[in-house]
Amino acid sequence: MKVYPEQLAGQLKQVVPAYLICGDDGLLSQEAAQSIRQYVLAAGNVERLSYVYDSDFQWEQVFNQVQELSLFSPLKLLEIHFEKSLDKTAQQQLGELTGILHQDICLLLVTPALKKNQLQQNWAHWIDQHGLIVQANTPQGPQLKRWIKHRLDSYKLTPSSELSELLFSYYEGNLLALNQVIEQLHLVYPNGQTSVEQVEQTLINSGQFTQYQLVDTLLMGDINRAEQIARQINQQGDELTLFNWLLDKDLQVIEKLIKGHPSAPLWKHYKIWNKRQPLLLKASQQLSLSQIQAARWQLAQLDLTIKNVNQSDSWNQFMALLLIFLSPTWSPRCA
Repeated sequence: MKVYPEQLAGQLKQVVPAYLICGDDGLLSQEAAQSIRQYVLAAGNVERLSYVYDSDFQWEQVFNQVQELSLFSPLKLLEIHFEKSLDKTAQQQLGELTGILHQDICLLLVTPALKKNQLQQNWAHWIDQHGLIVQANTPQGPQLKRWIKHRLDSYKLTPSSELSELLFSYYEGNLLALNQVIEQLHLVYPNGQTSVEQVEQTLINSGQFTQYQLVDTLLMGDINRAEQIARQINQQGDELTLFNWLLDKDLQVIEKLIKGHPSAPLWKHYKIWNKRQPLLLKASQQLSLSQIQAARWQLAQLDLTIKNVNQSDSWNQFMALLLIFLSPTWSPRCA
C-alpha cells in the first residue's frame, strides 16, 4: 500500500513484514523512519539491526540475520539505508530478500526517490502488497498546502486553513525551514489560538526572511524594507535565483493586467493564490508598462551575474532593480 508521509500515522495499526520509504526529502524520510521504528519497537522484545548501503556493506550479513532464528527476540527489525540510487546488485538482492522474509522479520528500507520502473519490480511490488510504501518526496503546490494544514492540525494551531496559505506563501520550496517555523509557532502559541496577523508579525520579528517576502515587499513599494530583507537573505548565504523567477512571473501577470487582460484567467494560469491577488492588482495600478519591461530586463542581468558567481556585481544589479521600482522614469539601460 502506498501512502504519503502525513497518512502514515493512520496506517500504523499493526506491524507489517516490510516498509519502504522512498523519496528526495530528507526531513520527511527521517520522520517516517522514526515513526515506523518507534511503532515496531513499541511491540516489545524487538531486536533492531541497522545497515548503511556503502562500500563496506555485505548482503551476506543481512541474509544471515533473516535465516538465523533468535531465542531471545521474537522479532528482528532490519533497517537498510541507501544514500544513493539503487544499483542493479541492490535491486537483485532485494528481490531475493523479500522472497525469504518470514514472520519474525520486519524489513525497513530507506532509499532516494525511485523511478516508476523500479517501483514495478517484484521486490517493490511485494512490499506494496504486504507492507507499506511511504513516498517521501518534497510536496509541491496543493500537496504542500495539505501537508502544512495537516502539520498545523497536529499541533492544534488555528485557524489552520488561513495559516497554511500564509506559510505556503512564505516558505514554499523550503520544507525544513517551514517545519521549524511551525514548531516555533507551537511554542509561541501553546494554546493553539492564533491569528494570521499575529503569526505574520512573529515571522517578521524572527528575522528569517524568505525570497517570497522579498518579492511581496518590493511589489508593495516598500523599497527600504526590500533592501533590508535582501541584505538579510544575502547574509544567510542565499542567492536570489528563486527571487528572480518569482518576481519575473509576477511581472508577467502585472504586465498583462496593465494591458487589460481579465484577471480571473491569469490567477488560474499563473496559480496566484487569493491573498496575493489584491497585491498584484494594486501593483498594476502603480507601476507603468515601461517599469515592468525595464525590471524584467534587469532581472535577466541579475540572473547572469549570479550564474557567473560575481557576488559584488549581483548586489549592484539588485540595487539597480530597486531604482526601477523607485522611479518610473529611471532605466538601467540609460544609466
